[in-house]
Amino acid sequence: MRADYGLSVMNRYTNMYLRYGDEYVPEKYYYEMFPQFFRLIRLNVFTAIICSCIQVQSTLLWAFNDLFIILMSIALALRFRQISERLNKYQNKFQIMGYHFWLEIREDYDRLSILCKELDKHISYIVLLSFSLNMFFLLVQLYHSLETVTGVVGKIYFVFSFVYLIIKVVSVSIYAAWINDESIRRLLQQISFDNVALTGCRMFKVTRGIILSVSFYVKL
Repeated sequence: MRADYGLSVMNRYTNMYLRYGDEYVPEKYYYEMFPQFFRLIRLNVFTAIICSCIQVQSTLLWAFNDLFIILMSIALALRFRQISERLNKYQNKFQIMGYHFWLEIREDYDRLSILCKELDKHISYIVLLSFSLNMFFLLVQLYHSLETVTGVVGKIYFVFSFVYLIIKVVSVSIYAAWINDESIRRLLQQISFDNVALTGCRMFKVTRGIILSVSFYVKL
């Protein structure tokens, strides 16, 4: 993430220096980066520092959103896997397992299903924001790929940023879909009526199939 941000700044600086030559001054960088802001507020050292901090914080929050979804997904998916491991342990003894064993399995599954729905209730907006931002910037990079990239820094930044975005989209999709994968391995009869998965404000479910959907829309 820091490398992507650093390359972005270097690429913009290089392009502006090539454009303005010896007339380039640092003020031009801030006027181009934050045109709406400096139309209303005078540029000085204090406002430039504030804008730089906002830019860095925005980049960090963007990366943290994806990391937060991945960590929450791993934690919940591993809890589902614990139930699966218990069933695998007694796989050859299902017929002799008592009522209390299956009752405990069912209660554990129900509690995790409720926990998943509660988690989805609180972070569905974050999931939607994460996929929206990643898809938006991925499409922006695809649009820039139609242009001629000049300079070594520009080419390195384009390749690195594009690969970084793809890795982010795939990672978030796979780890968030892990919850759905682990839940499907258990109690298939109940799962057919109660599909457990994270959602983006209930507009879409994060399953492994979403990667193919993303690839299809990017191709379009």
